[in-house]
Amino acid sequence: PPLVEVLESSSSEHARTMAAGALKEVARERPLRAYVRKAGSMPPLVRLCREGKGDLSHCEATGALRELSNELECKRLIGELGATKDVAALLQSQDQSVLENALGMLGFMCIIGVQYPDSSVVELSPTAFAQLQDDVFDHSVVPAIVSLTRHKDEVVYNMAVRALAATCHLHAGNCAKAASASAAQSLVALLRNASVDVVANAIKALSAICKGYDPNRKEAARLGAPAALVTLQNGSESELVRGLASDLLSLLGVLPSKDRLSHSLLLAH
Repeated sequence: PPLVEVLESSSSEHARTMAAGALKEVARERPLRAYVRKAGSMPPLVRLCREGKGDLSHCEATGALRELSNELECKRLIGELGATKDVAALLQSQDQSVLENALGMLGFMCIIGVQYPDSSVVELSPTAFAQLQDDVFDHSVVPAIVSLTRHKDEVVYNMAVRALAATCHLHAGNCAKAASASAAQSLVALLRNASVDVVANAIKALSAICKGYDPNRKEAARLGAPAALVTLQNGSESELVRGLASDLLSLLGVLPSKDRLSHSLLLAH
């Protein structure tokens, strides 16, 4: 296909960038992702992440990979291409769009199941793509993700929290690296965020790191997570947040006072 030919062989970085951007738009349509992969687009996309000089090149390449990383066969190819290291290197970028796309790809690739573009809350399944989580561990990516949970821009830090939840879900090694990077401190602070989506993602990420590595659970309790979660359980307008808060309170060893529908669990005397 012409787009892939340009991406593979053009001597112009601008032309390769435009081709990557066009493939990104095609890959937004889930039925077309297999076609994009089979056309041979992924190796040159990864190469553009590694060799591209401009933010726009990195943005379009990671944007295309972010869309493709939702698909199982693409996840396998990401592992074969060693793409984790090249995309993780872009977490040092100063460009918001590059950060958002790189974090999105690193998170989506670790999740079994599709992340829908109209959802701002990470969806974690009973299993994870352990091979790519291992790549994240081997390249010590988690500390960089944790650092970006403190970014000034909400779009970036929300995507970082989603990526943290995905990379740590059921992976003890990444959860331990999260502890070393003081992830609990960032996530507990975000429990008081004004955005319902940010709070939901923070609870999911906090649950993931607490389940995977017990020192995170103890640190979250020390930092005041139970009090913040009780406030959310009792006062959040979001049923999702109330339910997530209740589950995490149980994980932290605090008996919730209300069920998921906000019915009291305390007996009247």
